[in-house]
Amino acid sequence: MSDFWTSTYSDLSTEADVETRIVLPLLRALGYELRDIRPKQPVEFQHGRTRRPGRKPEADFVVYSELPHTRDTALIVVEAKRPTEKLEAGKEQAESYAQNLRTPLFILTNGVTLEFWQLQRIGESELVLTCSLEKLADKRGDIEAIASRNALLALSDQLRFKNLATLAQDLSSYVRSETERCRKDLRGHVSFSLQRLGANEAIAQDALFSDLRDGAIVAASSGYGKTLLSKAVMFDALEDERSGRPLPIEVFLPDLPDEGLEAYLLERVTAHSPRFNAARLRQEAQSNGLLVVADGFDRVPAPRRAAVTSQLRNFVRDFPRSRLVVFSRPNCLPDLKLPLLKLEGFRDVDVLSIIRMASPPTFRNDRLKLPAHLLEICRIPLLGSLVADHYLRHHRFPTKISSLYEGWLERVLDTFPAMEKAIFRDFLERLAERTVKQPLDIAACLEMAEGIGRENLASLADAEAISVRGTQVELIHEGLADFLRAQRIVRLPPNHPQAALDEITLDPSSLFPGLLLTASPSDEITGIIWRALAKKGLDPALSSLKFTIGDGERCQISDSTATATKVLTDVLEAIECLISSNFSDHLGNLIRRMIAGQKIERLGLKGQIREGFLNYSGFDAGHSGPRICVGADENAQRSFGIALDKQGYDAQAGRVLGAIAVQKGLGELIKYRWFKGGPIWTEEKVFGQLRHLAQRQRMNFTPPYHLPSCLRELTPWKGRRIGPSSIDRFQLIDFSELLDDIEWLVSRGCTQLAAWWIEPSAVDLSNPDHRRQLASTLDIYHRRCQAAYSEIVQRELPGLTEMLPEYRCIPMMYELEATALKSDRGDRLVLEFQRWPVKDIRDAGAKVVFPERSSRSYSPKSMDAYVKRSEELLTQLGRSRSQYHIVRGGATVPRFDGRTYMHMDNEDETAVVSAVMNMLAKDCKQVFGSIPTFPWT
Repeated sequence: MSDFWTSTYSDLSTEADVETRIVLPLLRALGYELRDIRPKQPVEFQHGRTRRPGRKPEADFVVYSELPHTRDTALIVVEAKRPTEKLEAGKEQAESYAQNLRTPLFILTNGVTLEFWQLQRIGESELVLTCSLEKLADKRGDIEAIASRNALLALSDQLRFKNLATLAQDLSSYVRSETERCRKDLRGHVSFSLQRLGANEAIAQDALFSDLRDGAIVAASSGYGKTLLSKAVMFDALEDERSGRPLPIEVFLPDLPDEGLEAYLLERVTAHSPRFNAARLRQEAQSNGLLVVADGFDRVPAPRRAAVTSQLRNFVRDFPRSRLVVFSRPNCLPDLKLPLLKLEGFRDVDVLSIIRMASPPTFRNDRLKLPAHLLEICRIPLLGSLVADHYLRHHRFPTKISSLYEGWLERVLDTFPAMEKAIFRDFLERLAERTVKQPLDIAACLEMAEGIGRENLASLADAEAISVRGTQVELIHEGLADFLRAQRIVRLPPNHPQAALDEITLDPSSLFPGLLLTASPSDEITGIIWRALAKKGLDPALSSLKFTIGDGERCQISDSTATATKVLTDVLEAIECLISSNFSDHLGNLIRRMIAGQKIERLGLKGQIREGFLNYSGFDAGHSGPRICVGADENAQRSFGIALDKQGYDAQAGRVLGAIAVQKGLGELIKYRWFKGGPIWTEEKVFGQLRHLAQRQRMNFTPPYHLPSCLRELTPWKGRRIGPSSIDRFQLIDFSELLDDIEWLVSRGCTQLAAWWIEPSAVDLSNPDHRRQLASTLDIYHRRCQAAYSEIVQRELPGLTEMLPEYRCIPMMYELEATALKSDRGDRLVLEFQRWPVKDIRDAGAKVVFPERSSRSYSPKSMDAYVKRSEELLTQLGRSRSQYHIVRGGATVPRFDGRTYMHMDNEDETAVVSAVMNMLAKDCKQVFGSIPTFPWT
């Protein structure tokens, strides 16, 4: 740029000419890098604590000393004008920008004259140099002495309002180091998908540092990329060059000292920028704010979590301009008033994308198609990445899931001799066992490392086998640790894995259950492990099944008796394990009855495989008869048929098919309403059945129903049953069950059942009495629905109480708006709702208002306020935010006359029965949704 000083500029006509031919060359000649020269830079002004509304003013140029580009590193404001304009017109504007950004210098030029002004915080700024473009070469020395980068850095050190040593020299090395670290870890990753937990609202990845004002809590299971996302947030924030953006600092929470968060943050920065100090950290936090990316809350020792949460809460309180993003597993969340986000798994397109990215150019296939069983597990990001890496190395898909982890471990230990590999693997397995709940302190790790030599710990860290963060040591990834833990268990003698698993508290968000099955060396061990998992709960039992299909060289399907016996044995085992662990004896027997199609004493299965098609049925095995028979069942009351080959199953799929059979049996019981509950459920069910018998069987019942009279009328029908045909929605009524229910109600002192409702279709909303009656009806309806559902779940599905989404939301108070929608056919009642968590079922129900027109707003701002208020109430009540579904919108107007036309409802049943069974059907669909099913091929 040396010729800039001697060039002539006689043909300038526009402001753009002045900017590109004068300003930019001048700044480059004065020693500024292009990255530090920011054209059209927005400048934010505030009135007190409030930002000035409207579009932000823009300085023509702002020149910074170094990254990050903030108010603290701003050096010069430049205001350019057309050659025909006078400089006086731009002075006030440039000075206001300089005051706002605290730049020691601002420059005015119109392509004819240059003016250099030194900012004065009090009083008029001082014009220190005026120079015409013709005299530029003569004034070069004076200009460089005033405006060169080195001159302004020296000047800033002397100014009280601009000491550039605070950031310009201190933070550049920190930013560079952290950027490179994150870039290395993020190589080849795809964008993450997030959803606001409890509310169906998608959140973009960059919103974690740009849009969410206070930050967020990100919840995700093991293998879903929490740590990778934390680095992506760091990287995006470090790359952001906006003025005034918060300084990002990553925190590994298990390593947080008792001295406090501020000390830890300072240590993280000073490791790269030694001149940074505590005063400057607080100044940055108060002016621009900090972005604290806090990973590993779930790895904090349980006794310390409350103290760590307190430190985080105090940080948010003391530095309101800062943002906090915390990463943890769903079952271990900090009690902070921050939005709760769920990290989603890969979509199909994401899986194919990472595999294509991993493929060498000569081997890429745009028509790439994964086997269905692999696509299912690849939605877990960790496994998707491992499959992609396997495809890159071998140009084929893996046939055994455990081989992915073995390959990972082999790459980690690749540089070590064979003997050391075995020794190091044993050490890593022992480290995995020691770090189930939290990382290991480095002192304890060094003691444990005596067998491998302490000097080799550094080698394992360099090889990315272990992670050393601060004073905490653990495996490089929890997924690899789970694999090594599983390996140690499956190598135990056959009678030991059961005992080992009984002592383990399974984390429902980990991959450990599936890794146990995929690591199993035999069918015998697989059965032992899966039975132990089923005892732990439905979730680990079902979620692990995706790891068994197609794992290993596929267990071929043949027509042999041995293959059919194995499949049927696994089906029966799954049915019995899931029933005994999750359902009451009453409901379990009914599910077995649905599978067999008849009343049975003990369930047995009979079936055969022909040309890849399995056909089986249930039968009564009696007290001591064989439970598995191979062959065709000519007397089957009900049969199941599965095209194993066509649907992606192999001979290992028996447990999956057993789980599907349980799901179908439960679905039929929901259809027939065959559940026991408490008084409210029984009252509602009996009322609907008596109404149905009066309507369809012409029995002499009229409401209010006198139950002792009904007993006398129904006693002759004991042992009989009536039910629906294929073309109607009549109720299935077992008279023996109905008589038992009525006798139970009478024994509790309930001798009469009367309608407690007013029919909404008969309401005149202009009539105050009608409005009061409708409000009372809807209040009672919502309370009874929640109470009846709770009765059923607690009595019949005790093993699912922590899994059913709608049940976990109970108790709730609904806020309803009832309005009349006018049409040619008359007014129609419309309901809109939002709901709030409450403490007790007695507080549940509905509050109803009757506005002229709906006042509900569904704008993003309104939804944010609704979600925030819901989360605050959950926190106050001590209820889990991760288990509550936040929803609002239009509500179905219940019909109490039994004439509903919803496809799931039965004729004449009460609105409460219909609503409760719909709730249960939706909940069960979600709970059993983790069963792997594949499309027909």
